Amino acid sequence: MAKGLAEASEPLRKRVKPFKRALTVPSTASSYKVLSSEAYTKHDLSAHGIVVDEVHALPDRELWDVPTTSTGARRQPLTVAITTAGFDRHSLCSSCTTTPARCGTAFSRIRPDAPPGNVIDYDTIRARINELAERYHIKEIAIDRWNATQLATQLTGDGFEIIGFGQGFASMSAPCKELEKRVLGREINHGNHAVMRWMASNVSVTMDAAGNMKADKAK
Repeated sequence: MAKGLAEASEPLRKRVKPFKRALTVPSTASSYKVLSSEAYTKHDLSAHGIVVDEVHALPDRELWDVPTTSTGARRQPLTVAITTAGFDRHSLCSSCTTTPARCGTAFSRIRPDAPPGNVIDYDTIRARINELAERYHIKEIAIDRWNATQLATQLTGDGFEIIGFGQGFASMSAPCKELEKRVLGREINHGNHAVMRWMASNVSVTMDAAGNMKADKAK
């Protein structure tokens, strides 16, 4: 995937030399590599940044500790952990979620308002929405119909207008087309945010026979 992104970008093609399992930047003698799961071969690393995918599936803690501690000589190291929760409550992933300090680095929350705990607390979500309503004028709330009946009923009772919004073509097509129109018309200003641009570049869109479109999670 990273190789494809580098080859698709003209500025990166000028700077990056792609190989089968690595991207190198000759001008800075730096590289982006895919590493194996053998921890003992990683002790000579001196990494600026590390991305660990599916932390819950790591065979042992050593495979986390060896790479993440290799950033000690760097002024601004970055470790990114990507994972689902998994089922093993004694795994490294579970310990990092409950006690981040034990992992050597804390997991960043993309959603800082996420409820605490290992399950979704709808009371916390409801309270947070009501708190935000005191600061902002909330015209309506779009909510996924799936498994949200109780919360939708409670929020309606709180005085909010709830709009059902599914993940299929019926709900997604019109907003996707509007977003596409605004992007092509250069009406979207994201503050030149590099990460947001990268995430947007990874969005895949699927279309049905009628021309309806929606974002697709398929790989």
